[in-house]
Amino acid sequence: MKTFNGINLSDLPFPDVIETIAYEDILGLRKAELIARSPASAAVLELESEPLTKLLEVFAYGELTLRQRVNDAARSLLLAFARQADLEHLAASYNVTRQILTPGDDQAFPPVPPVYEGDEDLRRRTQLAPEAFTTAGSEGSYIFNALSAGETPTTVSIVSPEPGKVVLTYEFPTEGFSAKVKHASAYDPAPGQVLVSVLSRDGNGTADTATLNAVTQHLSGKYVRPLTDQLTVQSAQIVEYQVTATLHLYDGPDLDLVQAEATRRFWLYAGDRHALGEIVTSSGIDAALQIAGVRKVELDGWTDITTTQEEAPFCTALNLTVVGDS
Repeated sequence: MKTFNGINLSDLPFPDVIETIAYEDILGLRKAELIARSPASAAVLELESEPLTKLLEVFAYGELTLRQRVNDAARSLLLAFARQADLEHLAASYNVTRQILTPGDDQAFPPVPPVYEGDEDLRRRTQLAPEAFTTAGSEGSYIFNALSAGETPTTVSIVSPEPGKVVLTYEFPTEGFSAKVKHASAYDPAPGQVLVSVLSRDGNGTADTATLNAVTQHLSGKYVRPLTDQLTVQSAQIVEYQVTATLHLYDGPDLDLVQAEATRRFWLYAGDRHALGEIVTSSGIDAALQIAGVRKVELDGWTDITTTQEEAPFCTALNLTVVGDS
């Protein structure tokens, strides 16, 4: 069953505005340019110790740095590549802000900083944001609004920063229900019916009643749900699994260090697969565990997991054994 994901940004061709640059190429071009203007300098430039050669090397490195800065600036304007604050500014163009997952406590000792959603979650919501502009109840609209389920605004302000322009701002509580929704899916099981599944960030992903009620209320708004849609909101069905694996190492690597890094890499993979309609495969697990120093990965009794868009895989345990080369 196909899920709505919009354009896969990784499938887009590499943008032409970002050029491939190499220090040696730039240095060679500058040397050739100088020789064209002053042929007598060719012999001098063959000597690495000559001040003129060193000057060209300095100029070439400076040009490399500048052109890399231009590349970085170009990336910051593209949704597929923008990160951190640059991504937040792109998201703001669609009235999307980075959600606070836990507010933290600045009165604690030491202070507990707030935890924000990651770049990939913000990137996905930004990509889906235009779907919210429609009131036709599109699949993308339901998903975006489920991911952005809000409560009553704490503040509403209207300002006119310039003639002919009015900005309306809603501020919602940072501990709102939208911060609890990790993933959502929507499809029509029958004409006129819409089924929305919600995956929570808490625990194994099962959404509690309060979160489901908040999403239902938000999606039932007259600017979101068409009158002809019969809406049902349910929690994601969690498919729990465990992984038992043995890592065989080459002679030399420290067993504890390899186990710690392999464990960290595996949980990153498992966390990424904790989404509606995802799959967990032996090849994916193998890739996560096959780190430097590992000669072979053995999976014990593994069967690949495939879920529908109403289900999400969740790993409950990693049983990892690390053995040295015998």
